[in-house]
Amino acid sequence: MHADAGLRRPRRARTAACVAALSGYWLAASSVAAADLQAPLQLDIPAQSLGPSLNLLSQQARVQIVAPAASVASRPAPALRGLYSLQQALDRLLGDAALQYRLIGDGTLVLSPRDTPSLRSMPPVLARDRCEGAACGEPPAASDVPVQLQTISVFGAGEVRAANALLEPRFSNQVSGFAPQSFLNLLPGVDTQTTDPYGLYEFGTSVRIRGFAADQLAITLDGVPLEETADTRDDTPPNRYIDSENLERLQVAQGSADVDTPSFHALGGSLRYRSSDPLGVWHHNSSVSVGSDQARRVFARVDSAPLWSDGPIAMLSGSRLHAVQAQNPLATMSSHRAQFKAVQAFDTGRVTFGWLYGDRDDHDVGSYNFDGSANLVYAQRLSGDPARDARYYDYWRNGRTDHLLTLGTEWQLAPDTSLQLQPYIEFKRGYGVAGVTPEAASTAYGQALAGNPDRRDVQPPDDDRPSGRRESLSGERRGLTLNLQKGFGARHQLSLGGWLQHYDFSQRRPLYRMGADGQLYDDQPAVTLFYDRHVETQVYQLYAKDSIRLIDNLLTLQIGSKSLYVDRVASGYLNNAAFNAEQQQQRSKTDRDYLQPQIGLTWTIAAGREVFANYAENFSATPRLAFVSSSFNDHLKPETSSNIDLGLRITSDRTAVTLSMYHIDYRDRVLGLQLTDPDLVGVDTYDNVGAIRTLGMEAALYWNPMPRWRIGSTLSLNQSRFDTDYQSSDQQRGVYRVDSAGRNVPATPSRMMTVDLSWRHATTFAGADFKYTGPRYGDTLNQERVGGYALVNLNAGHSIDSRFGPRLSVQANLYNLLDRPYFGTIVPGEDRAVYNIGIGRSVYLMLGLSY
Repeated sequence: MHADAGLRRPRRARTAACVAALSGYWLAASSVAAADLQAPLQLDIPAQSLGPSLNLLSQQARVQIVAPAASVASRPAPALRGLYSLQQALDRLLGDAALQYRLIGDGTLVLSPRDTPSLRSMPPVLARDRCEGAACGEPPAASDVPVQLQTISVFGAGEVRAANALLEPRFSNQVSGFAPQSFLNLLPGVDTQTTDPYGLYEFGTSVRIRGFAADQLAITLDGVPLEETADTRDDTPPNRYIDSENLERLQVAQGSADVDTPSFHALGGSLRYRSSDPLGVWHHNSSVSVGSDQARRVFARVDSAPLWSDGPIAMLSGSRLHAVQAQNPLATMSSHRAQFKAVQAFDTGRVTFGWLYGDRDDHDVGSYNFDGSANLVYAQRLSGDPARDARYYDYWRNGRTDHLLTLGTEWQLAPDTSLQLQPYIEFKRGYGVAGVTPEAASTAYGQALAGNPDRRDVQPPDDDRPSGRRESLSGERRGLTLNLQKGFGARHQLSLGGWLQHYDFSQRRPLYRMGADGQLYDDQPAVTLFYDRHVETQVYQLYAKDSIRLIDNLLTLQIGSKSLYVDRVASGYLNNAAFNAEQQQQRSKTDRDYLQPQIGLTWTIAAGREVFANYAENFSATPRLAFVSSSFNDHLKPETSSNIDLGLRITSDRTAVTLSMYHIDYRDRVLGLQLTDPDLVGVDTYDNVGAIRTLGMEAALYWNPMPRWRIGSTLSLNQSRFDTDYQSSDQQRGVYRVDSAGRNVPATPSRMMTVDLSWRHATTFAGADFKYTGPRYGDTLNQERVGGYALVNLNAGHSIDSRFGPRLSVQANLYNLLDRPYFGTIVPGEDRAVYNIGIGRSVYLMLGLSY
């Protein structure tokens, strides 16, 4: 994964260490024999908490280290600078912690509570401070070495909730630039949908975990909360910023987000994306890929050694991606990304500066009805018919440009006290254009004149040409996260922290007349104004968490709580009705919940067996769109949920198994009741419409049947149903009752199953994965039942060392081998839904170079 920070190796050794290339630099670790524990290493690790220190040791020593997160997350660790053996480094970092380490598999070091029975089936302990010669035990013969499970998926050992972590080796098997959200698809309980492997069309990308959509999850990138909302124009999905080659770790909590996760809408679990740090040596990695739908992508990354003596290490990367739509080869999709990260170590901590940049442009992708007929499909040629030409593909475009700057600091205030502080700022700019039929434009113009026929800020549309709406948006987020950790001996840790954020977001959408060349007459009065609004959001979050280990470290008890205060103010022409009435408005609302408790435990009941349980209460503030709806409900209640997780983990040197059951009580659900018209912005309102109850079970098995082989399988069962009926309304029917009680929640599969097989030997790998997604309903009334489908994907790659030093790599990926047609993302409705078509058969080839 990483070469030694600050260490200059001979050319051949450095080349061997830098095994990255086209398939991503996938070396999460190299193997280590017992004798290697005494080999000298040049280390540069600042004083900080134990978790990050072990991560740096793993990078600089190039070994795989696996540890229970609960045991190392907040424990302080001293600085290490200079020459140390791996054993000396481990001893100094662990200090008086009641931890031991063992060498298993092909050289993975596993940390566990000292003298616990959970690892007695593993090879002999490399006992700290007393392991000499034969007492350490001989390393297993190569033929007996299993592939370590931990480089693929860590089942959250020591976590009090259902959790998984994906590491770099998993990412490198997929096409270079693969949407980070799609890596989740082989985990239990997760359903990810995209219109292409890159996730280029954000309106067609969705993530659901245990029935909760992305805007109901806590999602962070390098510790910074990402705005995932029901309005794609506002949110910031992770693939807008991060290239898959730069993704180091993806932590998933299916059940409930931890109290320290910054979010004001996390009713369900959490996704924590982490980008890789600079390698600490001069290193170059680049790749070129081509594939289906005219996909062309270039990626390059450069890592530096310390820029001066005791100076920072840095990395800079960039990528460019261009493709066309499978449905329309004239409609282009593009994405450009860049990332810079610099890390400066000090005697008592470290500072990390980060800059992430994303720029994308796309054409809207067609959507369909349940029967396969077109809902909104775009014409490839102009016809001269203004109603049809309003659907001309080049009139429907979107784009975003985003910058995210972070300054992470980690300080060791005392041997048992650490502080993490991270300010950040994000800038968003975007646009969207769409054609509007003459009939719809005339209707909108007439509505603008209804209240004042003499107004002069609007003009009539052309009857013989489409009109065009143009949206511009801008946003600025400034925030700060803080975490203070205090240890009270080896068995008691207290975490205190908070998060504050100020977010300004503006949108403007006028409708203009359009010229024969497709240009909008934006220097003239508009036909109407759908909205011109500004929303200001202020968030304060505080939390406390206490972790205690009892009964000889067999039982870990974790108790915590968080409080949230969310204040929102919306102003301007909030909607089209306000503009028609020539009435600017201001609406405000404060949501607060000062007590959201969580309690969890893990208990080692036998060798390699651990049970966990967790109860959490969660809160989601009133959504932004509710403030700008035509009818504002100032009595709207925040959504809440109560999540219960129970589970069992079983591990050995060749097998990892997890089984979890859960119950979710989702109350005061907020639903937007609106008209759906692609040409206009419908009359809408938001209301609390009852509750949803969810029961489910998830099981997963990972098995190394023989060296270099790995088999994984998961099964997920979910029953999410409405508890009550609710009232809805529209212009035609007025107020009416929706018979929703007992019906299934739309867009949520009742069952999912995955099987994946992988083989890796030296510089060659191959794999196949299969996923079955069960039936889903598109609508609340369960009239549109979408059948289940199965997808099969293949991947293979090989790397070779050239005579001149650089490493060359080639990789191939095949998605949807059987070319199975299916509906991917579902936009649910009350009695009908809108569907995007999923990924068809796609082939991608990549060539890479690293040195």
